[in-house]
Amino acid sequence: MDNKKRLLLDIAMFAAIVVLMNPILTGINAHIWIGLALFVPALLHVALNWDWAMRTVDRLFEAIRGASRAKLALGFALFVSFVTVMLSGVMVVPAVANSFIAAYAAWHALHSLSAWAFTGLALTHLVIHARWIAGVLQRGYTTTVRPSEGALR
Repeated sequence: MDNKKRLLLDIAMFAAIVVLMNPILTGINAHIWIGLALFVPALLHVALNWDWAMRTVDRLFEAIRGASRAKLALGFALFVSFVTVMLSGVMVVPAVANSFIAAYAAWHALHSLSAWAFTGLALTHLVIHARWIAGVLQRGYTTTVRPSEGALR
């Protein structure tokens, strides 16, 4: 996938996250569907960056840059928080439908906390890759540059 499409995918995911952080904007039904729909582009994002992650894991105990280790840890934390948001969000719906107040409170709390953690981690991810984003925008999307290049050297 070229950099223009990668950047557009990332922008679309970020916009969806911003909208999802305030369910009052969309209503609960749209919040649920947008959240579920976000799974596909997030999975694509992970797949597009999988080679870099596996190369970094292979070199983890070698003399690799601290920045690469930090980006790998951030990516892992993003993945864990995203899975937690998705699973807890899916569990909130049956709790609401069946009026399990105690279950709803627990799942909703986990969903909210993990959503805020995910948002903070996603913003950090955005900041770390700001140089790559700027480079793609400056070059008019024509040059192929891996996201790991140009960020935190």
